[in-house]
Amino acid sequence: MSRIANFPVALLPLFVCVQSVFADAEWDALASDYEKAQTAFMKKMDQGGGAVHFDPTTRMPEDSFRPKFRAYAEKHAETPAAVPALGWLLAHEMGFPGMGKTDGAAAWALERLTRSHAADPAIKDHLDGLQFAVMSVGEDALVGYLETVAAKNPDREAKGRARLAMAEILFEGSPFMKVMGGGADRTPQRKRATDIFRSMVKEFAKDGIGKRAAGFLFTVENLQVGMKAPDVVGKSVKGEEIKLSQFNGKVVLIAFWGTWCAPCMQMLPHERRTSPERCASMPPRLSSRPTSWNCASGRR
Repeated sequence: MSRIANFPVALLPLFVCVQSVFADAEWDALASDYEKAQTAFMKKMDQGGGAVHFDPTTRMPEDSFRPKFRAYAEKHAETPAAVPALGWLLAHEMGFPGMGKTDGAAAWALERLTRSHAADPAIKDHLDGLQFAVMSVGEDALVGYLETVAAKNPDREAKGRARLAMAEILFEGSPFMKVMGGGADRTPQRKRATDIFRSMVKEFAKDGIGKRAAGFLFTVENLQVGMKAPDVVGKSVKGEEIKLSQFNGKVVLIAFWGTWCAPCMQMLPHERRTSPERCASMPPRLSSRPTSWNCASGRR
């Protein structure tokens, strides 16, 4: 399933282990400390034999580690060693209620990445999962950064990843735009994004980037509002196979989440209170990110 259609997968890059080709003792220690803090945080969210427990007031590891990553980036300013720290800062300041305070670190990192590192081939390892940075730095600034990387970077993979990330951001905008009451017409941006996906499917036909672009394109062409929902096959809590097609004509709420996804954990109590009657009273829609405020209807 493509990243556009799968909310938790889109969040995944925000919580994976930090790695860098510019490893040194200081960076290794910082990355290791963050990974340990991250692991401890995730254990708090998944306790008691698989039962999920998440306190929305819990301070996230990113809040205390942003100053440390910023200090590392400042120490290695204008050198390739700063790239991974700047990339981390850009991806780890989410302007979303309940996700901790923002301190401008993402905007600070974006300015330096654009000015000093857009042509650095190593930047290709820090171009995934940036759609969430829209909430911190704004869509225009983020797209401008990715355009600069695509134009100036000599590395083919870096160019491809930058264009792929740019197309995803153009198509979706802020990941929480619909939930938070947005919804401005994005027809021009989505047309541009679709054109980019199509061109990349051809240009990177034999590469992983091309396969990812094809996944995005499938979402664009098959998983939009008003389209017939494709059949979804999975297992019930009893281990029995269950298909979306079994519920023809009925309202179905499909929520994608994971115990490692903090926003997902915050939304679960609300989703459990979402009744079929409430969904039935809403216009049928196909949502890539069903939440307690957004019923996903699978009418076939």
